[in-house]
Amino acid sequence: MDNTKVGDTKRASEIGWVGRTLCIFVECPGCNQTRWIRRYSYRRPNYTGYCVHCRNKLVPRLRQRGEKAYHWRGGKVRNNYGYIEIYMPSHPHARNKKYVLEHRLVMESILGRFLLANETVHHINGDRADNHPENLQLLSTKHCNGSVYRCLDCGSINVMEERLATV
Repeated sequence: MDNTKVGDTKRASEIGWVGRTLCIFVECPGCNQTRWIRRYSYRRPNYTGYCVHCRNKLVPRLRQRGEKAYHWRGGKVRNNYGYIEIYMPSHPHARNKKYVLEHRLVMESILGRFLLANETVHHINGDRADNHPENLQLLSTKHCNGSVYRCLDCGSINVMEERLATV
């Protein structure tokens, strides 16, 4: 039987770990479970003493979301595809993280209504971050990647598809 007490220190190799760093025997304040940790972890200023299970129970209460988050930038982010998204959790078309694509919001404000499921918004100049009203075009069908739409008679209904040159 091991006579280890809280606060005891040993080398990592003495407790079956790899290395020679000093380890300390600690007790979780949440569940009173004892365990070995490396001493440099124990000396860190953000060390709480909680085990992984107890810390995971506390994290959702400590995590700040929305405007209270430390990394809040006004609710405007650029996604991996180059589109600008706006934080609007109450919008009926908000996506998985409560964000709505900005070009869709701009088109909705121009039309004065929500976009229908079959309507898409096209960026005329191809720049997905340029959401000025004069650069947006409402289409009643989905358009494929690699297409640019050219207005044939200055209206957004009569458009012709042109393929982009591959780079």
